[in-house]
Amino acid sequence: MELTHLYPGVNKDDDELFDAVIRFASVIEEIYLKIGFIVGRKLDGDLREGEEKLKKIVTAK
Repeated sequence: MELTHLYPGVNKDDDELFDAVIRFASVIEEIYLKIGFIVGRKLDGDLREGEEKLKKIVTAK
């Protein structure tokens, strides 16, 4: 959705405002990407750890 549609009073020629919005969106995107990598890595480690525990339980029987 366009910024001008959300805020009809915004100046369409204000490049500084639109640049700030684009930079803000880029920073948010980068943060979510990094969070995704961190969570994915943690989940992978936890799943592997759980798999090893399960193997030990199964082989102990």
